[in-house]
Amino acid sequence: MRGIDIIKLGVSILFAKIMNRRAPFNVQIRVIEQCNQSCSYCVGDYLRWDTKSPATEQLFEVVDGLARLGTRRITLSGGEPLLRDDIHDIVLRIKSHKINCSLTTNGRLIDRHKKMLKDLDLLSISLDGNKIAHDTYRGEGSYDAAIRAIEIARNMGISVQLICTVTRLTNPKLETLFKFANRYNCSVNFEQLNPLFNSDGTVTIRPEDAGKGES
Repeated sequence: MRGIDIIKLGVSILFAKIMNRRAPFNVQIRVIEQCNQSCSYCVGDYLRWDTKSPATEQLFEVVDGLARLGTRRITLSGGEPLLRDDIHDIVLRIKSHKINCSLTTNGRLIDRHKKMLKDLDLLSISLDGNKIAHDTYRGEGSYDAAIRAIEIARNMGISVQLICTVTRLTNPKLETLFKFANRYNCSVNFEQLNPLFNSDGTVTIRPEDAGKGES
């Protein structure tokens, strides 16, 4: 996030405190229930992607309602948000309320939505360590697609955040991730540990895995 955006958000928080207004400051909206990947730690043996996604007008109503409450930041997630043909319209609806807008993606469909990128305050792209770790969980070609999306966004001057799910496989590859983030001037965010889809125990990091570096 740019410095000026942080200042604006800070002013909004201060104003809300002064006016004694209670509202969800940062909201994540799951805009779609479908995805173009089947990441092993996300899908597991249970999750289905055939659930109906909310309609455009439903999402507009949610955004408008959050704006009235005083929400200052909205993150669009899924599933894969870029599968929605109306995703740019949703972003523009958020920005019409002068709300900070970010979007989380795996990067595969970045070419389809280049025009939308300029209207985002932050693009979050999933990147789980190095190519071997990333493609092991997300499928062959996923790493290259993510890297390409990062390069496209940064070349356009878009702020990018790398999102990494810390697992037994990605934990030793974090040094590579940090070096990559530094190279492209990206921030890094780690998803919380969740053993829900870890029935065989091969994903969740163990206490003895802490501190293990890259080999």
